[in-house]
Amino acid sequence: MKSSNSRDRVAAMTPMRVVSSLELFSLLTIVVNRVTVHYPAITATGGPIHGLLYVATIVLALLLPFPRSAKWLAVIPGVGGILALWRARYIGAVADAQPTAGHAFDVELTEGDRSTAAVVVDCATATLSNATKIGPLTFSVPRGRITGLIGPNGAGKTTALRMLCGLVESDAGGICVEPSDCNDTAHCAHTGGSPADLGVLIESPGFLPGLTARQNLRVLTRLAGWADEVADTALERVGLTESADRRVSTYSLGMKQRLGLAAALLGHPSTIILDEPTNGLDPHGIVELRTFLRSLATDGVTVIIASHALDEIEELCDHVVAMNHGRVMFNGSPNRLLESRSGTIRCRTDDPAATRAVLEIFTGQGHSAQLDHDGAIVVMGEPHIAATLNDSAFAAGVVLTEISPVRPTLTDAFLAAMSSADAEGFRPPTPSTSTLAAVR
Repeated sequence: MKSSNSRDRVAAMTPMRVVSSLELFSLLTIVVNRVTVHYPAITATGGPIHGLLYVATIVLALLLPFPRSAKWLAVIPGVGGILALWRARYIGAVADAQPTAGHAFDVELTEGDRSTAAVVVDCATATLSNATKIGPLTFSVPRGRITGLIGPNGAGKTTALRMLCGLVESDAGGICVEPSDCNDTAHCAHTGGSPADLGVLIESPGFLPGLTARQNLRVLTRLAGWADEVADTALERVGLTESADRRVSTYSLGMKQRLGLAAALLGHPSTIILDEPTNGLDPHGIVELRTFLRSLATDGVTVIIASHALDEIEELCDHVVAMNHGRVMFNGSPNRLLESRSGTIRCRTDDPAATRAVLEIFTGQGHSAQLDHDGAIVVMGEPHIAATLNDSAFAAGVVLTEISPVRPTLTDAFLAAMSSADAEGFRPPTPSTSTLAAVR
């Protein structure tokens, strides 16, 4: 009798063991894929399976003839299911959260932007493998101009460039690259153009180190069905003709950057995309690159450069797209971005006591003024108030030994824009009607 009860209990426990084993296996799968950065994909595909396993485990634990003292085990998969659901909702909330506050630089595209653009990005979004969401991105790139994509490290610049090239697929919105009709992003819901129209150098160029520069480029031209002379022409354009028959393994970092630029120029593309092109270049090489890119723009080639070196962007570019936290803060000319940042006027005296007195006078008159690290007074304002400041100091019996307006730099304007964005939050741009029609 006792043996029969034991057999019945063992038979009753078999379904529970099967389901528990499946549940344990599925949990281990989640752990392994979490470690290998595939968690979102596994959660998306295996979420319903895990949910069914949790429910089946709970039901079997409650209905099968287990001792009452063992039924508390049914709580374990229930807690696991709640935690898994919370984790999935947390990831979804992070990925889909959209800020609602206004922003000083709301980006909207005008018909003029579209009609003169070589590239139009209209509310495009992308989700990366680690559930990081980029966008919505809205900006335009004028045809035949040099556009700088600026932002701190991690702002999403490289990902935005990959979206333009089709290396990262957009979830929604429109991305239009020549020669598509950029007046209607419905015609190019993701990425238009062809390899011959787009030259790309993103991150470090990858070449076979055992081959020469000429051989590396000829591999690319032959794959594209072009003549070998195309490679020779590209090498000549970047100044590598004399070293073209050296192995790439002997090249310096700057020479490899030049070779990468030569690869991007193969086939005379109408648009060039470069990610941190000045990396590894000495000052002389930077000046040469700057001159070369300007010559490309003069010839009608559209150049897009991603960089966090704002001084170089200010020197080179005539259009700026500013990014932070995976979104576009500004799209327009550098001068327009600079206009958003007030200039400053530096005032100095020979006497620290007089400096403090003048500072109190300026602040008492309502000016935004503070002491700089070098002892000068920095007053926020346009150059025309310099005469008023000088008169105020002179009336107090203080002679200013220096009073000089200081034009804000692109770095100043960008940092101010970032501070404003962090304080106010982002408001996603509204997609155009054509873009909404293009979303799949």
